[in-house]
This record gives sequence, C-alpha cells and structure tokens, in this order.
Amino acid sequence: MEHLQDRQHQAPNSGLVTTWKAARGDVESERFHVDPYASFSVEVSRLDGRVLVEVKGELDVYSSAHLRSTLLDLIDGQGNLALVIDLTELQFIDSTGLGVLVTALRRSRVHGGDVVLRHPSRTTLRLLQVTGLDRVFTIVE
Repeated sequence: MEHLQDRQHQAPNSGLVTTWKAARGDVESERFHVDPYASFSVEVSRLDGRVLVEVKGELDVYSSAHLRSTLLDLIDGQGNLALVIDLTELQFIDSTGLGVLVTALRRSRVHGGDVVLRHPSRTTLRLLQVTGLDRVFTIVE
C-alpha cells in the first residue's frame, strides 16, 4: 500500500488548497478544499480496491475544474476503473459539473470501467432525468 504524507499545497492565485492525509490500514483518504467561500470539497477513499468519491457542497463552474482533475487522475493516472461518486452532500450542480461527471464516465468506459452515482438528491436526480443522463449513468438511490 502506498503511504501518503500529511501535507498541504496552496495553488497560486486560485484559493485552492489541497490536503493529503496519511494512509491508515486498508484505507487511504485524500481531501480537497476550494476557497472557503465556495462551499465545496471532495474526499476520496479506497477500501479493498474500490474507490469512493464523496462530493460535498456546490459543484459549479468554479469548483468543477478541481473535481475534473481529481477524477481524471483517479482514472487515467492511478488506473481506477470503477468509481462510485457519492452525491449525498451535493447541494448544487450546474451544467459544468454535469460535464465533469460525463467526462469521467467516458474516460472510465474507454478503459472498460464504469462510474456509479450514489444517493443524488431529488433535485440532482431530476436534473439527471431532464438531461437524459439517468439513462447513461448507473444511479443508486
């Protein structure tokens, strides 16, 4: 198991702070926070070879770039093909956020994997239905 050190990085001129947490047993956790005024965070957990990505707060044009880089690193950089994206604490998503989810799904499927969306709110589920994405993603309520 790869061991991560505790560290923080402030991206220049972006307000983006990335924090890595040390690996504990079978679970590694990474937490990412964008500008404190934009309520958004991503937590990545690994347990028994599965990857759970918890998205919290508002996924919009300002926070989408960070989620995109996280998901693409998990898929392309680390070779994780099966992702579960937990939307339980997602409060808002715009078209940019939907685009990030679709990009991750496409990348995963190119490599023979899949992306599952877990516990979307009623509003998020309705948005997925209106856009037809409920027929593209596997959604677990």
